[in-house]
Amino acid sequence: METSPHQSIHPGSARDYAFRVLDHSLSSRTIALPDSRVLGRQIADASGHRSVDTALIVRRQRTGLISIGLDELVDISGIKPEEFIIGTGDRMYLLNIDGVRSEWPFQTVTGAVVRQLADRDEGSEVVLELEDVPDRVLADADQIDLGAEGIERFHTRTAVREVIVFYNTHEFRIARGPKTTQELKAIFQVRSGYILDLIAANGDFQELADGQTTTIVAGLKFVSHAPSGQSS
Repeated sequence: METSPHQSIHPGSARDYAFRVLDHSLSSRTIALPDSRVLGRQIADASGHRSVDTALIVRRQRTGLISIGLDELVDISGIKPEEFIIGTGDRMYLLNIDGVRSEWPFQTVTGAVVRQLADRDEGSEVVLELEDVPDRVLADADQIDLGAEGIERFHTRTAVREVIVFYNTHEFRIARGPKTTQELKAIFQVRSGYILDLIAANGDFQELADGQTTTIVAGLKFVSHAPSGQSS
């Protein structure tokens, strides 16, 4: 059964107990069941999950994200609605945010979601902790694969207003946050008619279209080239 965000499956009598179901982006919808103690599989079924037996459920708590078994009883009678994140698969993934270890039912997680899980606002930034190379500041749209061996570690901090980025071989100190391609071309003084590329973390070149917005964080690398592909 499909429901729109924040729409209850049960219209809500005095006997109903509401809880929230969140997806991979933490978009939520409210659901209600007539019992105060429910099984994990009841939560998955009420959420409209197509195959309950493959559902992965985590409960969002102040102490992190804790997995809930399909046959585990959960009390949803609290004053504040409980929050459950539901995915599909055969394994949980682990991540550590600001020293708190959590389980996550999806193989990838974005910078924006990590920041929200840490209960930090947009004035904060998320840093992916790395070994042997400098830590990486994540843009909201950056996706981190949690499937590798070990636990990905993140920490949050108050965002620096100006960050250093690189255009060709030159350093530029510019304000963090969203910038259009036209704004970046003006800052870097890109030659008229040339194309601006962002060098992704995996080394791929991503062409930035005019009108496109790029979230500026520390360490981003840009290059420009003529439409024929010749580097400037």
